[in-house]
Amino acid sequence: MQEGRPQVLLLLLIPCIGVRSVSAAIDLSSHQDQPILTVFVTGCTLGSLRPCGCAGGQLGGLERLPTIFQQVPAEQRLLLDTGWWTQGQDQQDLLKAQTLLEAFQVLGYDLIHLTPQDLQMALAIGFVPSQGQRPVAIGADVSGQLGLPNAFTWTFQTRLGPATVYAQQVQTRDLKARLNLPSPIGSEGLGLEIYIVQDRSVMPDLAIQDSRPICIVLPADSDQPMCLTPAQANPMVISMGRFGRYVARLDLIPRPEGSGLRLEFAAIPVSEGLASHPELMELYKQYQAMVAASGLLASHRRLPLPDKARYVGSLACRRCHRYEYDAASTQPHAKAYATLQKVGSHLDPECVVCHVVGLDYEGGFVSLDQTPDLAGVGCEACHGPGWQHVRTAGRARTTGPRLSCLDCHSPDHSPQYADHAAEYLQKIHHWKEPKGSIVVKPH
Repeated sequence: MQEGRPQVLLLLLIPCIGVRSVSAAIDLSSHQDQPILTVFVTGCTLGSLRPCGCAGGQLGGLERLPTIFQQVPAEQRLLLDTGWWTQGQDQQDLLKAQTLLEAFQVLGYDLIHLTPQDLQMALAIGFVPSQGQRPVAIGADVSGQLGLPNAFTWTFQTRLGPATVYAQQVQTRDLKARLNLPSPIGSEGLGLEIYIVQDRSVMPDLAIQDSRPICIVLPADSDQPMCLTPAQANPMVISMGRFGRYVARLDLIPRPEGSGLRLEFAAIPVSEGLASHPELMELYKQYQAMVAASGLLASHRRLPLPDKARYVGSLACRRCHRYEYDAASTQPHAKAYATLQKVGSHLDPECVVCHVVGLDYEGGFVSLDQTPDLAGVGCEACHGPGWQHVRTAGRARTTGPRLSCLDCHSPDHSPQYADHAAEYLQKIHHWKEPKGSIVVKPH
């Protein structure tokens, strides 16, 4: 163990942690209401290294985490990540996994957990756990390819004396049997037991007869971490939050009657007002550079357009719809690709798709050099491919595919849109009819 820092077995998933009954030799009556330890837990990042930044009010971002962690002195806090690094396993997901692993080092995590998918990605990018160094890695390494244990015990020092934390992966079907076994941290002293479950199967009856505190951690089913049982329930059951929008904070506090410890749980939003850490901002720039160098935009998978559909670019629309073109060209949608260039995300297909015309389709945006008329959110993003319409001098209507506002102004990217849709639509009014109840017209 490393000296000078409380060594905690960072429980894999988080929130409700309990502490075992303590022996009479330990006095828990002093320092009431003051945590002996704070555990910050993250997980289910699902590839969201930072919010897109296209609208205000977005939560998340690795670079904001230090501002939250530093609310507690380093010697009194523990950091753990519960896994589920990305949503998929494609080339861009691997780049995200590599970036996350580097971020864990920069942030000073104590323990990281690898799900089976995380394990496969770790193998693909050549991750090798370092013995005796943080973060410690545990996971479902059934094949033994990385030599990861599925459980870990860590003893650390607190002002009340040494405490032991035990974390283990458990299948739902095996959970009840595990709880009926003797405690892995012994019958005396301070301690925590955490059991990480990797599926959301129906939970068995988990009532236990003794007083040993236990926390069961489930995968996320919402953006915010949640405690699914009453605060004093034993075992406590919690679920993680998604996309790095919240951090779960667990404070272990002595009970006033001196009979053990209680757990206080809070979900802390990773809000846009938090300061950003320069080293993590630089790490994200490195990720952007890797995405650019990998040619992901050029190799983006494209679907064929319907028969005879073809993109022609907004300039072709100007010949008959000059008023509409001139009005739209002054609005932010027309400059959407330029906004990505300013922040270095103009070669990231996950960002570009909402800032150009037709990235997901053959004949759509390829690059600023090859398809400059399709950069920005032009006419055909909302009205559909216009070749037939232009060729017939307007007799044929434009065809699909067409984007709806919610395709890009989703809760993830534009959290305020749902309550202000009419206001947003007023901002893109670009036709001659009076302003009012606006509907984008399919020509």
